[in-house]
Amino acid sequence: MKKKSKKQLVLEHLQSRKPITPMDALNLYGSFRLSVIIFELRKEFGDDYIITHDYHTSGGSVVAMYHLKGVPIPYTIQHHD
Repeated sequence: MKKKSKKQLVLEHLQSRKPITPMDALNLYGSFRLSVIIFELRKEFGDDYIITHDYHTSGGSVVAMYHLKGVPIPYTIQHHD
């Protein structure tokens, strides 16, 4: 069985109606380059396929959070440190 690429894993994550942050991508899929994966997915599916929001961590940092267009972001997202 062929191992799934990080791009495929991130796409499946988004398609399961879950948002993703760089920390999620690192912890779940070992990806340090989520922004590159998102760039590639946007090239493949269109710029408006994936929406970017600022995500404020409990430590005061602001990182990108990505989700598919039309999928609402849950209000009760856990903060990542």
